[in-house]
Amino acid sequence: MIFNKKDNILILINLSRASGRNLLLGMHKFASKVPNWQIRIIQAQEVPAQEIATAIQTGQYDGIISSEMEIPIVAESLEVLKTPLVVIGTRRRCIPRRTENIVFVTGEEDGIGALGAQTLLSIGYFESYAYVHYSEPEYGYLSFLRKRGFRRIMDRHRKPFTTFGGSRMPNVNGQHELEKWLTELPKPCALMAGCDKRAVEIVDACTRLHIRVPQDISIISVDNDEFLCNSTSPALSSISTNIEKIGYRAAAEMHALLSHKIRLLQPKRVLVPTENSVVERESTPSKDPGISLVKRAIQFIGENISYNIRVSDIALHLHVSRRLLELRFRQFGSETIHEAIDRIRLEEVRKRLRTRKTSVKDIARSCGFSNECYMMTKFKTQFGQTIGEYRSGLRLPSDAHLRNTPSAFLP
Repeated sequence: MIFNKKDNILILINLSRASGRNLLLGMHKFASKVPNWQIRIIQAQEVPAQEIATAIQTGQYDGIISSEMEIPIVAESLEVLKTPLVVIGTRRRCIPRRTENIVFVTGEEDGIGALGAQTLLSIGYFESYAYVHYSEPEYGYLSFLRKRGFRRIMDRHRKPFTTFGGSRMPNVNGQHELEKWLTELPKPCALMAGCDKRAVEIVDACTRLHIRVPQDISIISVDNDEFLCNSTSPALSSISTNIEKIGYRAAAEMHALLSHKIRLLQPKRVLVPTENSVVERESTPSKDPGISLVKRAIQFIGENISYNIRVSDIALHLHVSRRLLELRFRQFGSETIHEAIDRIRLEEVRKRLRTRKTSVKDIARSCGFSNECYMMTKFKTQFGQTIGEYRSGLRLPSDAHLRNTPSAFLP
């Protein structure tokens, strides 16, 4: 591939967070393969909004990648430009009038909230559950999506929970309000914070209030910023989101916009599957043998997903009676064994649907379903949409304007 003209790329990002730094790392990994890019980075939290808007309005950039669209003056400046634009993790309504040459790239934020809820439910018994939004309003949408996934799991297991902050409580973010809310939570409580920074504030508040973590409040957060997570006492359990893939894909979309003559006449949306995982630290309690048994059973199900495994198969593998296994699931699993089998199979189905190379029939067979119709019915019950709707909602690397992009550029 021959590159001649230099493309000036502006990146608007918040580098005070681990998520922003990892996004940028992903962009740089892609940019290292595109030697004609000349990049300027503006740290949105360090530069006045008016100064950012002025930089945008100069028109000197060939493309702009931004994760900071919730700043009104920035969104307004980008809305009137025709410069190719890639937006990360932002809702469409922040820039409603812009339709041409704009791509929205998001991760599975809903899945992050769901994983947080599943983790807390797996720990054991709690009197109450809670979700705490970001304190910064500019990240309200991400926090809302994570809460939506958290709610989905809690509703499925009929576990009510309370919420602090968010768009419905925009002024309830101060230290006094947070401490009052934490004091009134029924204990023991299992709590998810929308990000690590918010979780640090919660741990600090608990220390001042003599609320024990994790004995009184168990806390899990998001981003796995190792500096922040290990700066508290106790250290914070957090969800690692592998957000680097989103940054990489955002840069790939910008390359496609700049390299092809085809103009996008309507906004394009790209959902980037991420591999979320929990990094356990001291803010969530260690699990007793009963919980360990449930986790080992779930691991066995995942490792044997392609077989039509039965409860008796799991009990035999774990060297326990079927009665004891079912009892431990009732105590600690937040779901029956059969529900766990269906859930794990369907999560694998959703993962395999992300490639169009595999037929629905083959996916059903490889995930242990006796027939595809039964799998499709279960899928809609579990996720609230058909398999066709889920696949059509994904924007995979086979999208028209990426077909000529070198495969090495795509995650």
